[in-house]
Amino acid sequence: MKDPAELTLTEVAGALRRRTFSSTELTRWMLERIGRWQPIINAFVRIEEDEALAAAKRADRALARGKAKGALYGVPLAHKDMYYVKGKLSECGSKVRKGWIAPATSTVLIRLAVAGSFRIGALHMSEFAYSPTGHNSYLGPARNAWDPKCITGGSSSGSATAVAARLVPAALGSDTGGSIRLPAHFCGVTGFKATYGRVSRANALPLSFTLDTVGPLAVSAEDAGLIMGIIAGPDPLDPTTLGAPAWNAKRTRASPKGLRIGVPARFYVDDLESDIASALDATIVMLRKLGAKISKVELPDQTVVSAAALIVLAVEATSAHAPWLRTRAADYGPQVRNRLQNGTARWSTSRRCVGADRRLLRILTPSGMSMWSLPQCRAQSRPRS
Repeated sequence: MKDPAELTLTEVAGALRRRTFSSTELTRWMLERIGRWQPIINAFVRIEEDEALAAAKRADRALARGKAKGALYGVPLAHKDMYYVKGKLSECGSKVRKGWIAPATSTVLIRLAVAGSFRIGALHMSEFAYSPTGHNSYLGPARNAWDPKCITGGSSSGSATAVAARLVPAALGSDTGGSIRLPAHFCGVTGFKATYGRVSRANALPLSFTLDTVGPLAVSAEDAGLIMGIIAGPDPLDPTTLGAPAWNAKRTRASPKGLRIGVPARFYVDDLESDIASALDATIVMLRKLGAKISKVELPDQTVVSAAALIVLAVEATSAHAPWLRTRAADYGPQVRNRLQNGTARWSTSRRCVGADRRLLRILTPSGMSMWSLPQCRAQSRPRS
């Protein structure tokens, strides 16, 4: 039998349906691997061994009776510790939330459970999802599975390094300003930032209502699409998702032939490290060979757009944390506390910047591009300091 660490999420789910191995066997194997890697990379904040094994045994009974339904039946997964499960801890990477018990379950976790998955633990994250590096003074840093001396990127630090170490085949992260894309880049996995309003954020930690999105980190694009097919779609608990189209799995598996892919002429491609530039060039060459139409595009001044997004993020994050900042400021880590306090100086410009973000969507959407090819970071992972 192939080592489960070499299997993608799609392959794991298929092997369970074929009874190549049982959910209990898979869960025990994963727990053993987590036990070996956790002291090295600090990917987990909680490991739920007993609950996971009990869920695996229930899954095996259903599989044996032929009553298993769902694309991920019997698959153990772990997710960033900002997705709430009713009655369970969710500390969101902060001393401020120490001991906090969630009153409700996140819509995305409910949908994954309906698909047959269950939770094996909760994953490390930057404090309150508000750091791009993965540093966390409360939890200690998550470490990159490829080189523990290097950063994971953040804020979905545990999700990225857990998938990179093959502790889980996929994990949920969140992305407000790069928090899926950056750790996926640094840890060498596939990250998917969903379009705003495509996936419900209900009963998950908010950072910026205008910018927050939910998405997967996985071994492959196919696996990211599998997760998206389960979690995407309207949810009455999140009004931004109303009218969201169903996930078109068939379209995601189609050939890229005929796709129009935009490559920015500047800003995103300025000052790239040579390895990053080479990887982007190789990707463009491959997409051309597969029949995609590549166009260089001159975008409006992205420094202005970036500044607007940062102001919106700062103000909305500070608004959400204002009560705790007044009463428990010392319980925040210094990096996040400073970022939140800086947000109080940006109130006056925030409304104009929300408009700027929306104008950017209008600029990009009618451009005729099916998608954009962008490097997620100009550099490779660096040693932590």
